[in-house]
Amino acid sequence: MAAKEKSRKKALDGETLKPSAKQAPAMELLAAEKASQRDAKSKQSKQSKQSKQSEAARAGKSNNRNKRNKTVATTGSAVDIHSFASDAEVQVALAAVAKVVPPEIPVHWLVSEARDVVFRAKRDVAELERIRFDLALLPLISALASALEQVQSRIEKARDAGRSAADIKAESDARTFRERTLESLEYALRGDELARDRISDVREGSGLDDLLDDVGVVVDFVEEASDALTNIGADPLALAEEGRNHQSLLSKVVHPSPAHSSDAALIVERDRVATALASAVAKLYAGGRYAFRDHPKKARKYASAHTRVRNAHLTPTTREKKKARAKIAKPSATGSR
Repeated sequence: MAAKEKSRKKALDGETLKPSAKQAPAMELLAAEKASQRDAKSKQSKQSKQSKQSEAARAGKSNNRNKRNKTVATTGSAVDIHSFASDAEVQVALAAVAKVVPPEIPVHWLVSEARDVVFRAKRDVAELERIRFDLALLPLISALASALEQVQSRIEKARDAGRSAADIKAESDARTFRERTLESLEYALRGDELARDRISDVREGSGLDDLLDDVGVVVDFVEEASDALTNIGADPLALAEEGRNHQSLLSKVVHPSPAHSSDAALIVERDRVATALASAVAKLYAGGRYAFRDHPKKARKYASAHTRVRNAHLTPTTREKKKARAKIAKPSATGSR
């Protein structure tokens, strides 16, 4: 009896634990509501976390921008070294040019080196500030480099539009001479790593400005390596003479007489910008070398790589010859590079 009563009571308790048919939908609705609340809280927590991360990222960017753009010079004035100088500042720099001269190195090299040294100077701001260097020169160099690149592009377009068949042939012949002579030098001086690097540097040139410069370099190279060229059956005297002829013809294409050139005004404008840029870059080179006078390796970075590479292998006699030929090649102060 006791066992039956206990079994019946257990069964009744089980029935009370089970929801009725009417209670089931309400309980399901309550469970769904709780689940929805949990999802909402989870989503809100996730959004709050993302918002905080986004604010932190924006704050970090803002701090970096402030550090980058507000470089304070020793004079106490804030200089934005990462911007470009204004048009008015560029015009002041151009007006200050007392003597306009053609660029000494090809324009694209001048532009490239200007940008490279500005990039380096931005990393060396602390050292430059220490010597009270005028950091306003950095945005000015950037603006002048951009202006020079633009005017040079306009000159090249005008030059291409007005080129004659003779001009095209002069360029083609000069390119052929450069490549074939470099091949002869490469074979004659095989095994000479210094010569190989020099030949590689000449081959990197592009455009008429570089081509004219390269032909002169090749002629110098031929004269220096005359014995090696003779040993492979080449005639260095004839090669040098041929190179000078190509140089003379090509110089008339690159340096048209201003009186007969449709782009004469552009050439004068380009040379003025190039003169201003070269002057500004020279000041930065001087400042960098002085700032790092106790660190020769760093100081050497503040110098023209193009000029250093071009002159590294020249003997004093050859260098004087090159200067003499350069004077002959430029018929006027408004010649083009």
